[in-house]
Amino acid sequence: MKLLKYLFLLLLVVCIGGAVYIATLPGSFHFQETRVIEAPQHLIYTTVSELTSWKTWHPDFSTNTTITQFAPKTRGEGASFSWKSSSLYNGRLETTKTVPSTALEHEMVLDLPFPGEAVESDMYWELSRNKGRTTKVVWGLKGEHSFRNKLFWKLQDTPLETLYRPKLQTGLNQIEILLKEKMNAYTIKVDGLTTHGGGFYMYSSMASSLSTIGEKIERIYPQISSYMEQNSISILGSPFVIYNSLDQTAQSTIFSACLPTRDRVITPADSSILCGFMEEQEAVKTTLRGNYSHLQEAWEATYEYIRTNTLRVSDTTPPFEIYSIGPDQNPNPAEWVTEIYIPVEPTVVKKPKIRRVQPSVTDSILQSI
Repeated sequence: MKLLKYLFLLLLVVCIGGAVYIATLPGSFHFQETRVIEAPQHLIYTTVSELTSWKTWHPDFSTNTTITQFAPKTRGEGASFSWKSSSLYNGRLETTKTVPSTALEHEMVLDLPFPGEAVESDMYWELSRNKGRTTKVVWGLKGEHSFRNKLFWKLQDTPLETLYRPKLQTGLNQIEILLKEKMNAYTIKVDGLTTHGGGFYMYSSMASSLSTIGEKIERIYPQISSYMEQNSISILGSPFVIYNSLDQTAQSTIFSACLPTRDRVITPADSSILCGFMEEQEAVKTTLRGNYSHLQEAWEATYEYIRTNTLRVSDTTPPFEIYSIGPDQNPNPAEWVTEIYIPVEPTVVKKPKIRRVQPSVTDSILQSI
């Protein structure tokens, strides 16, 4: 009996010691992964904030996990879904806070094999603009372990951080791949011969290499729009660029960045913002839906159409691009719409109008004889 008593006391000491040891283990956890992704900040935000999109990039949902239920709301605060898995922990996730384009917070619950026991954690996203057109993305997890949680993870071969950190890394990698595919989608359609109506526009001109023209255009347009706003000049349409001269050999151009307006505007003699007028003209039009990086291919398709249809490019009227949908309207480059117009010589020769002359008195007399 004494032996059993000693064994019981020993077991009790071990249990108490184990409990003290488990209780003294760190209860809080916090880990995160960071990735710089070459994509607009708002596009990344809209992708991760829409919970149905998680099926396309989250490593769990593309392999082992079956989504059991999406809530009626899948975006914004209160959006949620739950899942069950044969090889992973079941769980649920709910969006608790949103800061448009900047941050997201979720409450995630992982069900543990202990009856009624679960790991509750706060998942968060932080997005900030990085150099160029890249975005710094931070994806992390933090929370507090209960005593039973700490005991459970101590008994496991894989702690929570070791289990979940690779998922954060893989998820960020999958998001980057997904967005690259989405942003690189494009279509080129040669619409053919059309008539462009022309009209008045405010503009500023500059010389540039073809490799830096995008940066210069981005700087000029705010100057023109600010000038128009200060002088109560309305903008009536999409911005466009006229290529006054284009040297493909030297990879240089002199261009005019333009914003259309209704009437002629008289500007001061020393103003760098001027007013111009475009005549109505025939042109071959091509529509690019996609990133500006595909413009060269769109231009080549337009010139090929001109050659195939034996049209002649105008010697007097320069080509131009109209940016119908750009980054300000849609963060996804695949949705940008650019219209290319290359003016051509008129396809129909206009007959001169015959001016009728009032018969003279002498003609009337001669006709009456």
